Amino acid sequence: MAKEIYSTGRQIHSTTDIDEDKKIIKLWFLRELLSSISHPLESNNSFLDEGKMSINVTDLDNLSFYDALICFLDNHYFYEPQDVSLLPVVAIKKLLYVSFSIIESLSKHQLLDTQKIELDFMSAQKIMQAHKDFLYGMAAFTDTPVGFIDVSPRNLIELSSGEKAVLDLLSRFHFSIQEIKKRESNAIGGDTKNFPTHFCLLLDEGDMGFHPVWKKKYVKTIVDVLPKFFEQFQNSTVQIIFTTHDPLTLSDMPNKNVVYMKKEKDFCKVLQFDDSMRPKSSFGANISTLLSDSFFVDDGLVGEFAIQKIDKTIEWINDPEDMSNVDYHEKVIEIIDELLLKKKLAEMFAEKTGRNSLERKVIDEQIKILEQRKNKIQKNL
Repeated sequence: MAKEIYSTGRQIHSTTDIDEDKKIIKLWFLRELLSSISHPLESNNSFLDEGKMSINVTDLDNLSFYDALICFLDNHYFYEPQDVSLLPVVAIKKLLYVSFSIIESLSKHQLLDTQKIELDFMSAQKIMQAHKDFLYGMAAFTDTPVGFIDVSPRNLIELSSGEKAVLDLLSRFHFSIQEIKKRESNAIGGDTKNFPTHFCLLLDEGDMGFHPVWKKKYVKTIVDVLPKFFEQFQNSTVQIIFTTHDPLTLSDMPNKNVVYMKKEKDFCKVLQFDDSMRPKSSFGANISTLLSDSFFVDDGLVGEFAIQKIDKTIEWINDPEDMSNVDYHEKVIEIIDELLLKKKLAEMFAEKTGRNSLERKVIDEQIKILEQRKNKIQKNL
């Protein structure tokens, strides 16, 4: 039997026999499961000394490892009476059945190597749920349950930094819930009815690094996902306190629920509701307004580099004696995307240089925009 277990080190694609490949993966699975079960037993030798079986060990000799493990689970006990089970038998059997059924259904290309398989989302979810139930069962038996299954997107390396940040945030939610359950199980003997019913979640700039598209979904994702994490705690309530520097996130928050802080010299001031400096809008508010008001951006909403370049061009236009770098300043005006500013500077440039090609180009752009708008209105009539 030991030979059967430890033969899983071979490379899975050394054979074209898919049934043999599946057998290799199953044996690896059984070996890791046995290790997860035996590790906590070995950490406290009294369990090994006190555990018993209602059959002879020699009865297992002619069984496959799978059948031997099932037989052991069905016949082991802890002291008296004999129906007091030492291990989470139901959870272990469920994990074996679910995992082996899915492995058996896999095609050749899904068998990646001796310790890795490719699954669809639903199959991965079933295995992870069974694995989680197994760990919960072991947690009631030991303080150090050892998991052996990990699931991650196959193309995780291709995710953007923002997508990875979202995945990391949700993973932290999951990990925190597991830590709560583990701690409370140890404190109150695993009875979820006696778990705390109110939770306070603190998120410090959890939207940092998100793409604007993800930032728009940040609050909604939290509101949609968190109830699923906490539904296992009966009649629980969750209070969320988070910090942000992003107007997209702030636009999902009612203003009365926002605490504004303004830095003044060496300290931060909390703005009271009757403070004239406190912004008056947030929920569904215009992003530009939120930037200028809620985040105290005093000098406009254009980047300082662009402002510097445009200011130098305006200074150049207003100096009648400076006719240097004409082409440079024409290019600066040409790349400005704020149409009113671009139109005015093009007019001033033409008056200064006598070159009106840029002004004509700007006018043509405006005519094109107006014609598109006119056509759109006509189609809606």
